Formats: sequence, structure tokens, C-alpha cells
Amino acid sequence: MNAYCKVKVYTNNKTDAEFMTLSITDCLFAALILNDKDFKLLNKDLLFLTHQIKKYMDFPAGLKYTKDHEWIKVEGNEATIGITEFAQRELGDIVYIDINALGKEVAKDEVFGTIEAVKTVSDLFMPVAGTITELNPALDKEPELVNSDPYGEGWMVKATLNDAADLESLLSAEAYQSLIGV
Repeated sequence: MNAYCKVKVYTNNKTDAEFMTLSITDCLFAALILNDKDFKLLNKDLLFLTHQIKKYMDFPAGLKYTKDHEWIKVEGNEATIGITEFAQRELGDIVYIDINALGKEVAKDEVFGTIEAVKTVSDLFMPVAGTITELNPALDKEPELVNSDPYGEGWMVKATLNDAADLESLLSAEAYQSLIGV
């Protein structure tokens, strides 16, 4: 049986819940499961697995998104900001979040903190110009909330918007899905 068929059988035997916990790293693990010890899975096989994983991601329609994988929810002049489900899956297990911008005015696309995962450290970019008014206190003790609930309990900061016109340059859920290839 060729590698593509093996991958298709492997993915079809997974439940929705199992797919929701898969990451891109699991694609490589799948190569081992499929007895592909030389990791010679064809690109189409990894793309198939990646597509299967992405189709189970959540893209809430009421949010706006950035090309840098942040999301923003605006209510009046207040915004809640975090990273997308796609971003947290790409980063892997989140272990630390460093945001020292409380009370500071941050320009659009400016770095307002960093997020540290087991694999890497990434900058967090402000989707709109504004003043950071609140940090998520739960993330100090439970940074993994970003992994388990990126659009809910895993939010990062709240901010007061400087200019609502900044929102016009952000992506809709559909445009963001297109950006990441879903």
C-alpha cells in the first residue's frame, strides 16, 4: 500500500476529538506509525494530514485576525487580544508568556510581548494601536490556557482602541483561513 493510502486510512480512523489534539509534529509521528522510518512521506501525504488537522480548527466569525496570527474581539472601544488556534498549534506547548506593556500605548504591528513554547519564543504583535489596560492574570500560573482555549480563557490582553479605522485592515475569519491554507 503506498504512503498516501496508508495516511488516508490512518486519518480516517481518527475521531474528531483525536484530530483536535493533533499538531504538525504529529504528522512526523504518523510517519513512524506508518512504518516510514526514513521519513519519506511524500509532500502530498503531509499536506493531506495538515489539511485534516486544520479542518477541525476553530475560526470564530465575530473576530478579526492578523497575518501574524493574532485575533482581536472589539466591543465598543475595548478590545480583547490573543493568538489564534493555528498559532498555538504551530508553537506547541505554551510554557510562559511575557507581557510588560500594561498601561502603555502600543502602535499597530508593534511587539507587545513574547510567548514561549517548548520549541521556540515568538513575538506578539498588536493588531491595532491602543493602550493595554489589562493582562490575563490566569496566564501567569496557567500559560497552557492558550493551548486549551485560545479564544476564551487563553486571551492575552485587553486594550482601549486609539483608532477604530485600524480594524479595516484586519482579516475576516474567511480571509484568515485562506491565508493559512484551509
